[in-house]
Amino acid sequence: MNFKKKENINFVRELLKSIAIGVLVFFVLYLFLWVGIVNRHNFIIYLSFSIMYSIGGYLPNKYLAIYLNKFIPWDKYPLKRLIYGVLFALILTFWVFVLLNYFQYFYFTGKGIASYLLKINFDQFKLPIYISTVMLLMFYSIYFYKELQTTKLNEASLHAENEKAKFNALKDQIDPHFLFNNLNVLHSIIDENPINAKRFVKNLSSIYRYILENKKSDLTSIKNEIEFAEKYLELLKIRFEDSLNYTIDVVNNESKIIPLASQILLENAVKHNKITDEHPLSIKIYDQDDYLIIENTYNPIQNSKGTKLGLTSINERCNYLLKKEIKVLIIENKHIVKVPISL
Repeated sequence: MNFKKKENINFVRELLKSIAIGVLVFFVLYLFLWVGIVNRHNFIIYLSFSIMYSIGGYLPNKYLAIYLNKFIPWDKYPLKRLIYGVLFALILTFWVFVLLNYFQYFYFTGKGIASYLLKINFDQFKLPIYISTVMLLMFYSIYFYKELQTTKLNEASLHAENEKAKFNALKDQIDPHFLFNNLNVLHSIIDENPINAKRFVKNLSSIYRYILENKKSDLTSIKNEIEFAEKYLELLKIRFEDSLNYTIDVVNNESKIIPLASQILLENAVKHNKITDEHPLSIKIYDQDDYLIIENTYNPIQNSKGTKLGLTSINERCNYLLKKEIKVLIIENKHIVKVPISL
């Protein structure tokens, strides 16, 4: 499952931007470097080449920025993104400007590539160097400012979403339907198995205690979350008996995780899969690297379509608090969700 948003470019809009930048760069250079050089006879030529170099420098770098954003996002690796962005921009811009510089040489002399390579020198690159320096400074200043503002807005949005998600998780647990199901299970076992009934009530109270203690917490320890998950699984085990089996094998108890993630994932496993003697549900919880993994047998109920609100809620909270996304995999007959943890 892919939670990332795609980034697209409107080519015509970006082309108009690059032309505008070229005009702006021309006047900047005219004011500081070209006074006395540019006159009414060569004005159009200098302006045209300024726009040409601006288009050649801006558009490839815009696409480069979109490409790098997929692998080195600003919000997660700002310094690394800046270094790689400038490095690759300089390399890309150099080769683009060599091509444009040859076009400029051919325009004035009419000579081919062989002649160009023999006479190539630093003076030929003064114009593109001036233009690229101004353009790259403008490009990365504007782009960095834009990404910084976007990151701040995303963080504010994710913070609000995190609060909403925690509230929804709490609300779902206290939902009358949840209570109704568990009280029905309790009613059915009180007479036939009083010991299980007592254990059921004890686990149910522990679940609500955990919810109340963590409703305002951003993160909780793996140990606390696993203890909660175990209590929740015991409730499910009493309800489904031999049709449900589970194992927990978690080594790292000190790491942090978003609270109630396991409840949502376990609830999804029960809600969307067959749980019968012929089709038992097996659940396994374990940790690996920097993830807590909840794995269950994948035997979906026919026509069962989830809203994915639970997964989206977990993912947005992990993205906001841990700067990592969850991983959802379906391998053969197993449904696997990897929830990031902080080491």
